[in-house]
Order: sequence, then structure tokens, then C-alpha cells
Amino acid sequence: MTSDVEIIGVSRSLLGLSLPVHWNFTYHQGMKNLHHHYDGLIFDMDGTLADTMPTHFVAWSRSMAEHGIELTEERFYALGGVPAHIIIDMLAAEQGKTVDARAVAEVKEALFLELLTDVQPVVPVKAIADFHREHIPMAVATGSLKWVAEKILKALGIREWFAAVVGADDVVRPKPAPETYLKAAQLIGVDPKRCHAFEDTELGMQAARDAGMKVVDINTLR
Repeated sequence: MTSDVEIIGVSRSLLGLSLPVHWNFTYHQGMKNLHHHYDGLIFDMDGTLADTMPTHFVAWSRSMAEHGIELTEERFYALGGVPAHIIIDMLAAEQGKTVDARAVAEVKEALFLELLTDVQPVVPVKAIADFHREHIPMAVATGSLKWVAEKILKALGIREWFAAVVGADDVVRPKPAPETYLKAAQLIGVDPKRCHAFEDTELGMQAARDAGMKVVDINTLR
């Protein structure tokens, strides 16, 4: 009889059992044994490895309201992966406001971490990383600041799975430019064209594609 863990394609090791990953649904089949076809895996973090987006939106809404800036939920998700200070500059310019975008972004991040009391993983993506971590070098390429990413990955108990973490503050041109992905590939010593990326937004997927990588929309894995 097939177990519930096998049905959703989750590693039993996530439940404390040292048994292999099982992939029974068709959409998971292409995600198994990626090390046979690629030399590196690179993951976005927010909304991809970590289910942080709803909490981010609450922090965004409160922070923007303090400055009289509106950010709809639809716009928020459309801009997923873009660094906070860039979004704030954009919104302020559109709405005729003057703010210190980097200072506001720091306040927003602090509020986000205050609200994020129990970060949860995106289970199918975590299972993919868990399956491959002993077979292929992996990195995280995120639009968050590096220290925030490090904190979240440690809270999830998966920081040591990744040879490199590249945040928005590690590059000159962060997402949606491809530089974050290109630097992640460089740090794990893999040609970008030999990397497979994982993203949850169109802007993030475009960044990975522009870096020359194959990319999957993780929303198809949920």
C-alpha cells in the first residue's frame, strides 16, 4: 500500500525516517535524478524554498501604510524576487512620495522577521533539495538581503545543504537581472548553462532564463 508520504512525493527523512524519496506523480518524475542531466541546482528562497510570501505581504502593507504608499497584493506577487529598496523606489515615484528607500526596506525586513515566528518550507521543493544535496552542488539565489536569507535557511534547518547563498546585497544588479543567478553558479563552480533553477515568480524565472539556465515554476509542484 502506498503511504501518504509517497503520494505527495515527500522524503520520509523529513519526518525523521531515513528512507528514500518517492516520486509518484508525473510532475515529480522530471525532478528526480537531476544530477544525471545538470551539474548544479540553484533555488530562489522566498516562495520557493520557504513559504514566506504571506508574511512578507503583511510586513509590506504595514510598512508602506506608514508612508502613505499603496501596494496591492496582486502587485506584490508580480514583483516577487525584486529587492525591497527597488520596489519602494518604484512605488514612491509612481505615487509622488519621497522616502529613503533603503531605510524603509530595513524597517520592513525587521518587521517581517518579527512576524515570522514559525517559518515553514515549501515541502515539494525542500524534498527536491533533500534528494539531490549529496549528489550535486546547490546554491540559493534570492532577492532578499543575505543576512535575512541566512536566518531563514537556518530556521528551516537547511542552510548546510547549500554551498553558497547570494542575496540582493551581493550583486550590483539584483533580480530581475540575471546577476544573482550568475554569481550563484560562479560560487559553486558550475557553468550557468549546466544549472537547473527553481522559482515561483515570472520575474525570477526570467532572471534565471537570462542567466542561461533551465528553470521550473515551482507552483506546478504544489
